Amino acid sequence: MLAGPEAERLLVLSLMWDTPADADEFADAYKRFAKADSGNEAIVLGPDLWVWNSDNAVLLSRDGPSATLMVIGDDDALVTKTRTALLDAIRKP
Repeated sequence: MLAGPEAERLLVLSLMWDTPADADEFADAYKRFAKADSGNEAIVLGPDLWVWNSDNAVLLSRDGPSATLMVIGDDDALVTKTRTALLDAIRKP
């Protein structure tokens, strides 16, 4: 959990599952939970990338067969910027 200079909040979770089926099960369960919690359907940004917006923004991304990245923050811009920065850092040689 990080807190920024203007009191913005951010939580990043990188989850590794034993099997791709476990990752699928988590993603499916979280999508049901997020819809019930936010009252909104997910915004689908790609085949394995979903966003929900309500009191905060949540991004769920399947980043490999057994990997899940969750970014939860105060707003969509912060969440998107964080995911981009994380992926850029991971991909640098």
